[in-house]
Amino acid sequence: MMNCAGLRAWSRRRFQDFSRPNGAGQIGLTMLTAAREQGLAIIAVVDSNPKLHGLLLLDYRIISLEETMRLDCDGYLVASVAFARAIEETIRRCYENLHLRVPTVLALGG
Repeated sequence: MMNCAGLRAWSRRRFQDFSRPNGAGQIGLTMLTAAREQGLAIIAVVDSNPKLHGLLLLDYRIISLEETMRLDCDGYLVASVAFARAIEETIRRCYENLHLRVPTVLALGG
């Protein structure tokens, strides 16, 4: 999850760099590192697995989508190949169901 004006400038070509086959954790770590190197202001890492909530990944706290929605979030980068579309739809639906402005969601293959 990130809060930055430059999120929209992130190119789809850059996402394609991450779509090579490797583990989901490695893809997320690579995207997180690249986003940080690009100067994107990352607030947290979102994961649906409650066992990971509260842990740190590259000094960013792992939190739930529900917790994320209470923060000031301009957009999400989805670091999943297999579930990119489903995660993107879940984020959009959660915001729409609460009549909140849907932030920008950029997903692999999107």
